[in-house]
Amino acid sequence: MTTTSTRKATFLVVLVCEFLNLLGSGMAAISVTLMVYARTGGASTLAVLLAVRTLTSIFFSPFAGVVVDRFRQKHVLLGSNTVLAATVLVLFLMARSGHVDFTLIGAVFVVQALADSVAQSVIVSVVRHLAADVELVRSNSLVYLVQSVPAVLAPALGSWLFAMTGPGAVLGSSLAGLALSISLMSLFARGLPVVAQGPWRSPFAHVATGFRFIWANRGLRSLQLSYGALNFFNGLSAAGLVAYVTGHAGSVGWGTYSACGGAGLLLGALVMTVNKRPYRTERLLPGAQGSAAVLGRLLLAVPGLHWLWFLGNLGRNAGLQITGGPMTAIWQRQSPDETLGVVSGCRRLLSQGPYPFAVLIGGFCYDWWNRSLGHPDLFFVCLGLAELTAVSLWLRAPIRTVFEAENAPSDPAPRPGPPQGAKATATGWASASR
Repeated sequence: MTTTSTRKATFLVVLVCEFLNLLGSGMAAISVTLMVYARTGGASTLAVLLAVRTLTSIFFSPFAGVVVDRFRQKHVLLGSNTVLAATVLVLFLMARSGHVDFTLIGAVFVVQALADSVAQSVIVSVVRHLAADVELVRSNSLVYLVQSVPAVLAPALGSWLFAMTGPGAVLGSSLAGLALSISLMSLFARGLPVVAQGPWRSPFAHVATGFRFIWANRGLRSLQLSYGALNFFNGLSAAGLVAYVTGHAGSVGWGTYSACGGAGLLLGALVMTVNKRPYRTERLLPGAQGSAAVLGRLLLAVPGLHWLWFLGNLGRNAGLQITGGPMTAIWQRQSPDETLGVVSGCRRLLSQGPYPFAVLIGGFCYDWWNRSLGHPDLFFVCLGLAELTAVSLWLRAPIRTVFEAENAPSDPAPRPGPPQGAKATATGWASASR
């Protein structure tokens, strides 16, 4: 069994590698985005490519969870990172040739989306098995903090390098960062535990197990459906927000609005990472999510005070990020070891699956509202009220019961690995010699 110090060192290596992966892939993404736009001069081709990548990543998530549950965590991490590095190498060679091949970019985006799905699921499993139970929320929040920094830094750094040196330098830098991540993972991530594996099933049967687990528990089912509704309402506002904020505050205003959103993600993750004071989960999560709806949507109805919109977006994203660590911890504790990956993937599909379609629908709805009814600010007020309605379900049983269970005292030790000669069951470990 690995020691506590080994687990902490391994967790640190995983965090560093996650930072390098996201920074490298983010810089590569912005470089390809700018290449495609420079070649086409329009948004339609880029929109199709990004839609293909997003939809592939979301809808493959349950099967990515199958990969996580079936293979060792270290091998899965190394495999997904290596695949990602290989795709960036292909883009680098394409950029060096001076020829932009849209079919090749589309294929690369699909492969990157598959690797991204696997990486997102395995990180959830890694944190669960490396972090002490009482530190699970803070560990999740630290992961979100590390993930938020490249989300803010990569577009700015990638755009600057692209303007100064061209796409080859950006993709080369991305490739170097990914290679460093793979090297660190290979050499130092020795404390990743061997996770329980249940009986071998076909991928489709294993995915069905994940969905059944979510659906069988009334509290978890209601929580996930309400979370999916919140993401749907968020998607409905996405396209309209760009038009509304840009139309009133200009392109600089939209840039400031987006930057405040990124700062909010950092702030929310930082708050939950450093916080050691006890809290009531059934109060924190509805309070933070409800505040996000008020600050990020209802404040848009205040005319002329653009700075209030910016602060509202900062507060909204901070509130959303505050819920991230505790929400992930709920599922990490509730899910059996042998199906944690597939449950995480099924959760992602249920919560994020409606989002791309909501973005498309919301764009048309906003245009219709603006032309027919006027007062586009009320469009966002209605969506904010819809979010508050979904959050109100968190105040009632059975979701409240799920939250209250998180307040029970926990064992401070990390989750142990399997005893020698043991086999996994749906609820824990059973001795093979019994």
